[in-house]
Amino acid sequence: MNYHMPMLIILFASPAIILITHMSLSRIWNTHPRQAVAIRAALIGGIAVSLLLSYCVFSKIPSPREMIRPAFYSAIVYGAIAYVYFHFFNMSETARRIRIMYEVYQAKSICCDKITDIYKTTDIISIRLRRMTDMKQLRLSQGYYSVNSRVLYCAALLVKLWRSMLGFK
Repeated sequence: MNYHMPMLIILFASPAIILITHMSLSRIWNTHPRQAVAIRAALIGGIAVSLLLSYCVFSKIPSPREMIRPAFYSAIVYGAIAYVYFHFFNMSETARRIRIMYEVYQAKSICCDKITDIYKTTDIISIRLRRMTDMKQLRLSQGYYSVNSRVLYCAALLVKLWRSMLGFK
């Protein structure tokens, strides 16, 4: 039985499923950190894609042994799509370059002083610290920040290792 085409169609549609889920959750959880909502959208979208794959594809496969490779493939592809979606969204939320380009485009022409007025260093740091405390990565107690979750710390170590392996300082 040919199950490849329905599987590929569902996987091809998965970014739209994540986006629709994200749009809905953003309205429901509008007070939650935006990155957390994006992660939840990818996870809930994964449940929806899994259910669609189970009903439209996996239920048509005669033996459980034949289901291993398509299920593994689907999980890897969906995981990659969700990963790209999250980072694309995160870039749109946090990248200063995108915001600077937008401000320059809107103003048609803008001087450096105006850009630095918009992006004060203290504001940038306080926004990042607030985001990390909102995401429960840092804890603020009596004016001092400490690591609350090792997830970003471990990611930072991996990035540092990767950069050193590439010869970057």
